[in-house]
Amino acid sequence: MRFVKATLSGLIVASLAMMWSTRSTVTDAYRTTPNTFEVRLSGVDLTVTQSEIGPSPFEVPAAPDTRRTPVPALSPPEPLLETPPVAMSGGDARLTGNVMGPDGPVADAVVGIERHTSDGVGSLRVATDAGGNWSAAGLPGGRYRVRAWLPGLMTMGRSEVAFLADEEPAAFDFSLWGVDPEPVLEFLHGGPIYQNLSATVAVVMSQRSVDLDGVVVTNPVAGSPVSIKVGRDVTLASSPIQFTDHQGAARFVLECRPSAAPDVPGASDPDVPGASTPAVPAASAADGTLIAAAGERIETFALPGCRPVPPAPPVPSAASPSGGAGPGGGVAAPSGQLEAQPGG
Repeated sequence: MRFVKATLSGLIVASLAMMWSTRSTVTDAYRTTPNTFEVRLSGVDLTVTQSEIGPSPFEVPAAPDTRRTPVPALSPPEPLLETPPVAMSGGDARLTGNVMGPDGPVADAVVGIERHTSDGVGSLRVATDAGGNWSAAGLPGGRYRVRAWLPGLMTMGRSEVAFLADEEPAAFDFSLWGVDPEPVLEFLHGGPIYQNLSATVAVVMSQRSVDLDGVVVTNPVAGSPVSIKVGRDVTLASSPIQFTDHQGAARFVLECRPSAAPDVPGASDPDVPGASTPAVPAASAADGTLIAAAGERIETFALPGCRPVPPAPPVPSAASPSGGAGPGGGVAAPSGQLEAQPGG
């Protein structure tokens, strides 16, 4: 009996020792031993190989505790580097000249001088004296663009370009041409005038001038009275005197009478209480024409033709959905955008 107990105890101790030895071998194979082992666990062959892995070259710092850290203020952007202005002094070059107009020398004209370099453009302006003479001294050498104008009245077609050495003089004589300061009238309408329908037309007043940079511009003339007279085939449904709006347009309402309708005396020239200027043109407008007057400017324009209203397209009925003839009626009032017509 004692022998049996001793034998069982020995077997238990040997089994525990074998299990501990196997666990230790597997653990060492994963952790420290660089060699290859064959381990049998419950009939499964497991091959383990250990390789050397160097430290990671990347470091991830711990996230700071921002619970009590104030939010940093955004810094303003760095200012852009400004290009230094192109010098227009410090040299010994000299520009001179004379400015003439249609009636002789032009006093107080503006002469614009530009110096073009790789760094940009420098500019200088001088004025002419009573004899139209001008000069600019102490200029550095370089490529120059020169032109002249009289604000509001006169300008020139193109600039003069020259290259000056550091101590070189140059002369430029300019001839200016004037713009017509009188207002210009244009007639705008939206196409034919249809019988028994009103149509709005406009007489647009504009004026050309030379701006402070010597460029010819066209500006609308606002608040100016414009009067019109039309032929007997067209009736004025509004006052014959209207004032131009901010776009320079004086708008009138016309109505076309059928050709068989009798003439209505004075229909094209109604009296306008309180409208004394400008006077309605004394000349009578022929059929199909419109006479417009603004101040001393009088223009004659051709009116669009007076036409009958075109019939309305047939309305498809329920029995003919494909577009066949069906009951319909009414009058389609044509419309369109105003289009410009040159004056006569």
